[in-house]
Amino acid sequence: MKESERQSCTYCGHPPGGHMNGCPTQNEMVGEMRDLVWAETGRALTDGDFSTTGAEPSVPAELLRPVIARGDGMDGTAITIREIPTMGKAAFVERPVTVDGVAYRFVQWKGVGANFANDRMAGAVSYPLGQRGMAPLFRMDAFGKRILRFKGGAFYEDLLHEARKSEEFASYRLRMPRILATIKFTRSFCERNGLPLPDNDDPNDAGGQTLGAFVESRRDEIDAEEYDAIQSADELSAGYASAILGENVRAFRNVWRVDDLERVMQEPGSPERTEKLATIVDASARIFSEEVGRDLSREEFLQEYVVMLGKQAAILIENRLNQGALLNIKQDVTLAAEICDFDNGYQLNDAYLNDEANAPNWVTDRVTRAEWEREQNVRVDRQILLLAAHIKPLADAIGELRGGPLDRSRIIDAFMGTVREGLSDPSRRDMARRIAETPDFGSVDAIAGTDALTKTNLDGCQEWFDRIIEIVASWT
Repeated sequence: MKESERQSCTYCGHPPGGHMNGCPTQNEMVGEMRDLVWAETGRALTDGDFSTTGAEPSVPAELLRPVIARGDGMDGTAITIREIPTMGKAAFVERPVTVDGVAYRFVQWKGVGANFANDRMAGAVSYPLGQRGMAPLFRMDAFGKRILRFKGGAFYEDLLHEARKSEEFASYRLRMPRILATIKFTRSFCERNGLPLPDNDDPNDAGGQTLGAFVESRRDEIDAEEYDAIQSADELSAGYASAILGENVRAFRNVWRVDDLERVMQEPGSPERTEKLATIVDASARIFSEEVGRDLSREEFLQEYVVMLGKQAAILIENRLNQGALLNIKQDVTLAAEICDFDNGYQLNDAYLNDEANAPNWVTDRVTRAEWEREQNVRVDRQILLLAAHIKPLADAIGELRGGPLDRSRIIDAFMGTVREGLSDPSRRDMARRIAETPDFGSVDAIAGTDALTKTNLDGCQEWFDRIIEIVASWT
């Protein structure tokens, strides 16, 4: 076997089964498990295939290279990567790193390409140019949308935007993953792999071939009917400056997200389902135990998680921050209470409210502007409900594992007690006033409207929301 193909531990460098004494991966938190955690061989690319911006100097350089899943035939070093259902085209290794005094246990690459997770993509999927290459173009019709993206890599424009947003929201001391590097594929790499071409290799420049121009350059290879279907894809009209691709590298305290747990909860009852629940809950409890410095039972872990999520909610509301994507899926909160993916986030301040680009068309005068501003403030405040909804799956799972439901009132009271402690007196009063003036503030039907995904996401939460409204009302 060639040296470049020899797989090794990403922490100590030894082959699997031969770790150095003290290697943290000897006590892995997230090991391979059928239908829950998949392991496969990826390939870390070599110098010349990428350029990097925002690289964290305290992190080993080998972790700041792009990784391609199933990169057979590509130059680079073989690396064993793992994937879980909510990761899409991402993968991770269990490799503890410390940045600015914060300990993270996992390093994740976003944009690794085809993997077990996105092999199971929902909806009707087609490949206009076939499935060859490390990042085949795909069209997917799902959730009422027509999506046109690449199965490997992420739009570099989005990655740069995500890095800026992450830095902005982290300044408020939110508990978040840490972006370790933003990676751009070089022009020569893209030429060899049939990807949209960047204008240059400057990692701070997202300029390059647009998605429309890329499709037109390959039109002779696309079936006529498929070409016509592509034209209605959202990405072609989304205003992207280019379709060039890259990856980012992020550090997480915990890779398990609330959505992973909820997906298992929705499976039919079986010993395998119980094992999956225990695997996710117990690994997450061990991760929190390491952080707090004592062994936590499942219920003690839930208490720590509830308090931490309450602190997160208070930061968002006190600083008028809207994460922007908590409504219809529980994929943006980890079981270490990290809030992820602020791509659509913003701060509701005068600059935002005075920017005409943010106001909908129905805002035409002082009366409608006042109504829009009220709605915006309600959206920020409702995050207290949406984060509480991220507690319910964990509480339900732990209750099931112990053989009986937990006391919902105690959980909600602990959450709201922490929120109250984190809010200033004016913020508490303002929030209570807005809720009193909004009769349907806590109504799942009002929050979801006609959106089926949101209704499903908040199913079973109405009693939780009613109790939260009662508590806030007592703050006046």
